[in-house]
Amino acid sequence: MANNYDAWKVSVTDFEEQKSDYDKLLFFLRFGILAPSSHNSQPWEFQIDVEKLSINVFKSKVRVLPVGDPNDDLSYVSIGCTVENIVVTADYFGYTVSVVYEENPQIELCAILQFTQDHSKSIDSSHLIHQIKRRIVNRGKYEQRNLPDEFLEKIQKFSTTDHKVVLIQDSQTIADIGKIANYASIQLMSSYLFRRELSTHVKNNFTESYVGIPAFGMQIPGILSLIVPNLIKLFNMDKFSEKQNTALFTKYTPEIIVLTSKNNTKKDKLIIGRMYQNIALNAISQDIKTSPWGSVSVYSESNKELQKVLNTEFYPEFLFRIGYNNKDPHHSPRLLVNSVIKK
Repeated sequence: MANNYDAWKVSVTDFEEQKSDYDKLLFFLRFGILAPSSHNSQPWEFQIDVEKLSINVFKSKVRVLPVGDPNDDLSYVSIGCTVENIVVTADYFGYTVSVVYEENPQIELCAILQFTQDHSKSIDSSHLIHQIKRRIVNRGKYEQRNLPDEFLEKIQKFSTTDHKVVLIQDSQTIADIGKIANYASIQLMSSYLFRRELSTHVKNNFTESYVGIPAFGMQIPGILSLIVPNLIKLFNMDKFSEKQNTALFTKYTPEIIVLTSKNNTKKDKLIIGRMYQNIALNAISQDIKTSPWGSVSVYSESNKELQKVLNTEFYPEFLFRIGYNNKDPHHSPRLLVNSVIKK
């Protein structure tokens, strides 16, 4: 029996069983690895330093997307998401985490997390740790209703001098962005090498793999899911679904958020990942769903077009749909935490 979903069984109550500092840091990582990642590639590895009470976070040399993400843009965003999960988890259990980013893109080290136990364990039932297991990418149709003003005001406060949360509510602008996003996806899928790589990450719904996206995440039912990887490899499926994807933006996307950065560096992408994950956790706490559209991040022509539509000098790092949908797919599988620990 495959245990490729066992990582999701972690519970906050398990922390009491962790006696050593190593076990406590490892426990924080069990929540960290529940972060989203492009194609569910899970491009992270960790090194625990008990003496320094720290965790080094690395980009995996293996679980990356050399064709679909040649500059590691989405890998860094994904790693930023797992860093945010770790920070949120540690905070709940009384630890403050200092994050030092490694800015050199030529090395795999991404961040050093330094832990200090300096406050009491939280008893707040609204703490974001309780949303980590609830968060899920929902690629479905969103209801045409606006998000609460209080929520939007909160997430827009995440903007800083170098990183901005750009909220789009105008229907025409959303439609224009939809055209850009669809064009990017179609262009990427026109490459056989891209389709071949993607086909290895899209799995049937009965998969025993620990990585990749089961087809139910794309709303594809059981039997049909068995042939989906081959269809993706052979055909430009985004070309076939262009009309459907256009409607997704024009009819079923009330709001879009684009996270932008001033400098477009490795560090910026890690920070953007943390921003997205925090927004996603805050969103799911109010039953609001999110759905990233990664093709715009990696297809440079469309990225420049998006920058024009947004009328900004900042670099569009990460685009996602956001809204209400009461149907959730199952979680994607995860590698068990011990398999992503560097020795």
